[in-house]
Amino acid sequence: MAATVAVGNLTCVGDDDWLAAAIADGTCIAVTDGSYMKDLYSNILSAAVVLECTKGTGRLWCSFSEASEVACSYRGELLGLMAIHLILLAINEVNPGLGGSIHIYLDCLGALDKVKNLPPSRIPSGLAHSDVLKNILVNCSNLSFARF
Repeated sequence: MAATVAVGNLTCVGDDDWLAAAIADGTCIAVTDGSYMKDLYSNILSAAVVLECTKGTGRLWCSFSEASEVACSYRGELLGLMAIHLILLAINEVNPGLGGSIHIYLDCLGALDKVKNLPPSRIPSGLAHSDVLKNILVNCSNLSFARF
């Protein structure tokens, strides 16, 4: 039976190696969605993330919020993408040279395109949400598996 581990807002169901195995098999998908309700909380945004094996061997999900002076829906989408990439970085650190692929889905094609097409060396400091984009570029640009 697959183990369930919950730590804070993160829950993972599956054996210890399901995520690396799903990436290696090309059966891993990741989905994220950001949220922002300006009328209720003008400086708070949130994101939810799910990574799942299409063969049913495991699922990881989490949600979180951020207080920010530049809160908006787009930033929520980017933070979800950053969370996915940092989880993938952790998997890649434990499994160096891991091959395979993961498909990433998001309803904000602009944010998805921005992350897929980050410049190779640096993020201009004046770019909106450069802190999030720089984190992805610096920490996650050398993953050993493909991201689509």
